[in-house]
Amino acid sequence: TGNVYVTDNITSASQRHTSITQHRLSQHVSAAEGLLQPPPQEAAVAYGVKKYAEWRMAEAEERAMTEQLNRFRKQQHFESNQKTCAMTVKSIIPSIREELLALMDTDLLTGKLKAHQGDKVAIWNELKVLAICRSVTLAYASALLVLFLRIQLNIVGGYLFLGSLSNGAAPPSPDAMSISAEAQRKYLETARYFVKEGLARLCQTVRVKVSHVMQSYQLTAGVTSDHIVQLLSNLRHELDAECRFVDLLLPASVKSDDPTVAHLLEETRDVLDSEYFTACLTSCVDKSFQMVNNDVIRNLPNQECPLAKAIPHLIPQIQVLLSNRSDFIDALMEMQPLQELSRSVYESFSAPAAAAQPH
Repeated sequence: TGNVYVTDNITSASQRHTSITQHRLSQHVSAAEGLLQPPPQEAAVAYGVKKYAEWRMAEAEERAMTEQLNRFRKQQHFESNQKTCAMTVKSIIPSIREELLALMDTDLLTGKLKAHQGDKVAIWNELKVLAICRSVTLAYASALLVLFLRIQLNIVGGYLFLGSLSNGAAPPSPDAMSISAEAQRKYLETARYFVKEGLARLCQTVRVKVSHVMQSYQLTAGVTSDHIVQLLSNLRHELDAECRFVDLLLPASVKSDDPTVAHLLEETRDVLDSEYFTACLTSCVDKSFQMVNNDVIRNLPNQECPLAKAIPHLIPQIQVLLSNRSDFIDALMEMQPLQELSRSVYESFSAPAAAAQPH
């Protein structure tokens, strides 16, 4: 009986000890959990930081998507603008062709020869000058026109795209300039100066140089296509050294009372005065003379012939190379230096904070 009593006491004491131990252990665990959980204020701060980080990530993703969309829209707009450039150039080519033919008319002279009127030798000497003048002027005029119109239309295109970025959801860019349809028309019409006055000045300059050089060429002198090509090259070298062709495109006398148009004209002059324009013009003139020379080689007899017999093969160049069937103008517009300058001008005027700084 005593053993049972002792055993019961031991069991009871053991149970009480276990209960006390479990209670104390529970208290320690609760205390530990309390240490691991932040106070209510710190939890709120952590929650706020998490939400802010999530908002910034969402904002960054939205901004990246917007930038990607704008890049896509910009590329689409640029490509569309280049198509507009090509159509505009081709729409003016007929006027250039007719103006050149009027300024260097040979029909009256050939008509006199056929009718046996006037001094035959004098007429042929005039024709030899006009024939060479046509080839040289054609090469310069085509390159100048294509390059000038590409610059004008990419300046306008860049500004229009920059303005399109302000769609009401965001404040307008400080660099964006509103260009009305009327201002665009007035600005682009300044290209008419080159057609009506610049070409006349170009023809006169070329004619003076050609007349001087051709004095030493007798009508009976034997020439080949290589001789004519070399003659054209020599004339170009002298003209490049003596002439400032930019003045034929947009001289200081071309002004506007419209503030927007006046600003666009100043921007254009900045581009025309840049080394990038000069380099691109050189490349375009290289290409146009190359195509004129190819036409000379293609149409002149392979063997040597009197200069008088070569002249009729040179006279039709303007009609042939500036016809709708010719790829002369297309080849100029597809030149890589011209593409690169077009992109540079467009990017300069379509980029915020850079619209007034062509590069």
